[in-house]
Amino acid sequence: MTTSGDDRERRLRGALGQRASEVREDDLTRSFDELQRSAREAGRGPRRSWMGAAAAAVVIAAAAVGIGVVSRHGDVTPAPVATQIVTVSPDPTGTPPASAQPTPNGTRGATASGPIAAQEQPRSSIPWPQVGPGWVAAVWGSSRAAQTGTLYLVSPTATRYAIASIPTNVALLDVSPDGRRALTQSPDASRAVSEWDLTSGTSRVVPQVSGIVRYSKPTAKALLDSVDTSGDSLQGHLERRGLDGSLQLTFPVGSAAGIETPDGLFVVAHGKAGLAVWGNATGAVVRSLPAPSGYGSCFPMSWWGDGRAVVYCSRSDGTDVSNVWLYPVSGGPPAQLTQASPLAQRGYVDAWQLSSGVLLVQAPACGYGPLDIQIGSSAPRSLGPELKGVGNALAGTDPVAVVNDSAYVLVASDSTSRGGCVGGDGIGLVNVLTGASGMLLGPQANGGTVAQFAVIDPSR
Repeated sequence: MTTSGDDRERRLRGALGQRASEVREDDLTRSFDELQRSAREAGRGPRRSWMGAAAAAVVIAAAAVGIGVVSRHGDVTPAPVATQIVTVSPDPTGTPPASAQPTPNGTRGATASGPIAAQEQPRSSIPWPQVGPGWVAAVWGSSRAAQTGTLYLVSPTATRYAIASIPTNVALLDVSPDGRRALTQSPDASRAVSEWDLTSGTSRVVPQVSGIVRYSKPTAKALLDSVDTSGDSLQGHLERRGLDGSLQLTFPVGSAAGIETPDGLFVVAHGKAGLAVWGNATGAVVRSLPAPSGYGSCFPMSWWGDGRAVVYCSRSDGTDVSNVWLYPVSGGPPAQLTQASPLAQRGYVDAWQLSSGVLLVQAPACGYGPLDIQIGSSAPRSLGPELKGVGNALAGTDPVAVVNDSAYVLVASDSTSRGGCVGGDGIGLVNVLTGASGMLLGPQANGGTVAQFAVIDPSR
């Protein structure tokens, strides 16, 4: 999960997480996904899911729209689960590639999607059949003081397409999988949600919707609205609404921090001690997934390539340590992905699957944690606390998204905005395996500053 104002910070962080007081207002210059992810992460300091998310990062309903859904009813609690330790994508050498260090290429870098070469094209030139994972919707302003800016759609190779004029203080909530639509929210007390047609540059207000909103999976034919007025996501709930704002389904209390499975069949949300799974057709509880032994609260973040949920759980012994687990939604035993260590004393709160290895996010005291990379059975090694390679210090090292081994990150415009709970000005793209990097939007690409952005990321 990227907003402005104390009220928006309180609403976004409180709705999908715990201990929101650790999050500072300037963290809200991140994408909605990152905000969502951070607020879900207790004590982490978004996404989006919060939130990010932001984030991302780090942030659900309606496969019942146009899809036949079979849902089991009842709350079936499995027996205590066994723990597995996961080794992912082994590298035959057992060591990280020598080239896996970011290099200061500016906009001359290259990613898995091609060379970075910032340029601007009109909206009419958007190659819609090519739009998909790794494309970015972003709100750009000529300066931080600018009140009106430009809504852009940006390719992974930094070709930007100007969509329309837009207030720079809106929250960019989500972008559809085909990149043709985006959701924004006004910063005033109305919290009005608008849907933008990126093919035409026009927008419309969606009535009846004012919570933390995102598109449903897998086709974005409906909206998921997180409704919470208490500041505790266990007391809030989800509502699935049509694109016209009409109410389709109300989920039970406790579902506010839920995320949809990629096929849209289920919603998974954190509980007091583990996870809860609801059927997306009826909102009925399907099963409970208990927390691993020694752990308490668990927060679903995203989806692994094999369909398991990427979940971070906090230890219940008061040590303030978290680790990431891979949870089968079917109820099988979760597999432990990370371990706290001298490198990551507070453990980890998020993970992305790479073509070779795993990108991990440490759990910091505030803001966004350093990035580590693990290749095969070797121990994780640090990529931080600040990635360099896009010419400037990162505003925070928690990616908004990782697509094709490339991390989409918020970049600060000067060296005074390094790490921790700070803002940023641009979108940087860093291939964490090869080190190729560049700027997609903002400094070094087209100047100005980026207020909000959201990445099409199938795992989030």
